[in-house]
Amino acid sequence: MEFKSLDSLQLLFVRALIVLSYLIERGYLLKPKEKPVSMDQIAGELDIHDSMIASLAEVLEQKGLLMQAEWEKAIKKRVIVE
Repeated sequence: MEFKSLDSLQLLFVRALIVLSYLIERGYLLKPKEKPVSMDQIAGELDIHDSMIASLAEVLEQKGLLMQAEWEKAIKKRVIVE
């Protein structure tokens, strides 16, 4: 692999990446989470998101902007059911 000469902006970018990598590796930029997230908290958040999405679909159906069949087709298109 051949490298052509870098211009000053590219060189600055490479140097910044090196510095960022070092700081992240040492833990200065990305601190570890203080406590792990519990499964109950994750399940609660998923329940909230589920309710929000269902409510949005309901409102769109009531306004005639979305049909149940369209909604299901879009979901099946994005989610691989095994």
